Amino acid sequence: MIVDIPLPWLTPPLSLNDRRNRWSNARLVKDVRASAYILAKSHRLHAGGPWPKITVTLHYAPQVSRVRDSDNLVATEKPLVDGLVDAGVVRDDDTSQVIRNPAVIHPATGQKGRLWLTVQIHDEPQSEVAS
Repeated sequence: MIVDIPLPWLTPPLSLNDRRNRWSNARLVKDVRASAYILAKSHRLHAGGPWPKITVTLHYAPQVSRVRDSDNLVATEKPLVDGLVDAGVVRDDDTSQVIRNPAVIHPATGQKGRLWLTVQIHDEPQSEVAS
């Protein structure tokens, strides 16, 4: 099963290049994690779970075209995955249970930017799941 979850931000809320103080950053991480929890529950990803393995891919379609580094999206992806764990989609976010695809930055649309998380649920036993 593959589910695309629209995220509520126009741009990534967190980046590895952020220079916020640690308190502001911690508040944002908490908000992103809580949002992922709520979205996972509303999409019923936890139903039948926790699942043995999931694959996640963070997508970003920016409004304007400029050079971007997809590695910076890891700062947003990590609390999103933590929120999936909190929601009971998987037991833990270790590599045996969560496959993280590199973030995808789509071509600029000229429209409002958007982010979404693609979650693929693998319901077969872990030993039989191909990475």
